[in-house]
This record gives sequence, structure tokens and C-alpha cells, in this order.
Amino acid sequence: MSYSTPMQAGWTWFPEKKGFINGLTLMGFGAGAFIFNKVGTNLAQAGVPFAAMIRRLAAIYAVVSLLGSSLIKSKPVDARPETPPTDEECEVEEQQDQVAVSPPAACDPPGAEFKQAVTSLRFWLLWTIGLLSFMPGLTTLGLYKRFGMTSGGLVADDRLMSNIGGFGALANGLGRVFWGNLVDKLGFFRG
Repeated sequence: MSYSTPMQAGWTWFPEKKGFINGLTLMGFGAGAFIFNKVGTNLAQAGVPFAAMIRRLAAIYAVVSLLGSSLIKSKPVDARPETPPTDEECEVEEQQDQVAVSPPAACDPPGAEFKQAVTSLRFWLLWTIGLLSFMPGLTTLGLYKRFGMTSGGLVADDRLMSNIGGFGALANGLGRVFWGNLVDKLGFFRG
């Protein structure tokens, strides 16, 4: 829910830059991790008990979330173009076994029924790619600091580990902006 609302609102302002808007939205969440890694670390190092620290962080998250959500606005309908798309604009073009899908917002998007979607090879490939890439990333995200602090290792500084995680979140966000922008330029759906 946190990602989809700002993305959809952003798409109304920049319908031809959906990948870029997705990247910016996700980069904002990465920037949040960068900032709140520092806030949480500072609270912990100041000796704030764990339960009180969690309550403070939750209160800060709630305030920031409410402020941020009050800034999300879709482009007013009367400010959007009024001319309906032509039939040619709504058609999906097929060229050399490649399908370019970028119909205007007023067109019915091409798609499949639910059963067709979940039984397709494309769905299972995407699901497998997600499983193989997201799970190691989420595991690393949850454990990098503990591993660094307890591996008898070279990096036993809590503040440094927090900064490393924060910069990792920022780099992840910048990568999402880059890839989203690339998808806008090259196209999303290729045969």
C-alpha cells in the first residue's frame, strides 16, 4: 500500500515516465531507511531502552507517514487531456515478434484473466526471479549488521554498520531510478 498510492498518483502527472516515477518512489523509501538507520542507531547508543525506542520510532514513522500522505495528489481530471485516444493509439503494435505496450490511459489495457496469468510461463519466471533475488536481499538486509558485529570481524562499530546499511539503501534506490528510467526509454514489454 505504501508504494502503490504515490506511484499511481505520480503516473497521472507523468504518464510517459512510469518507470522513472516508480524508481523515484522506491528511492524515497531507500532514503527513509538511510535516515532512520541513523535515528535508530542514535537512540540505541543514547541508552534509550528497546521498548521505548520502538515506541519513539513508531511515533516518528506515523508523523512522517501522515505528512507524506497528505502531499500525495493525483493530477486533477480537468487538467488532463480531454481528447480521447484514437483506435490506432489503443492498438498493440506487433513488430518482428516484439510487442510494444504503451497505450494511453483511456484505453483498456491488454491483459489476461487471473487463471491465464497464474498459469503462464511468464508469471512463473517472474515469481522464480523474485524468489531467487528478493529473499537473499531481504535476508541480507535483516542480518548484515548482526553478522558484521558478531563475526569476530573487522567491522565491530555499530554506527559504521548502520551507515553501511543506509548507503546500501540509497544505492538500491538510485539503481531503481536508473532501471526505471531505462525501462521508460527501451519499453517495458518485449515479446
